[in-house]
Amino acid sequence: MSELYERFLRCGAVSTDTRSIAPGSLFFALRGASFDGNRFAAEALDRGAACAVVDDPSAAVAGRTILVDDT
Repeated sequence: MSELYERFLRCGAVSTDTRSIAPGSLFFALRGASFDGNRFAAEALDRGAACAVVDDPSAAVAGRTILVDDT
């Protein structure tokens, strides 16, 4: 949790939508009944997100993501 909080403090924005990623933002890969934000974590990073919070190990990128139990 402390790593997530540290990243949050360094980021200028938080997003759950890759279409509105601001450079340096923190992306949360939310999972719902009909969508899985983990599929978009790499895209969020490519679009300038500083970090992505994911709950799928296959979406993790060393040094660029924080793996949590449940987004």
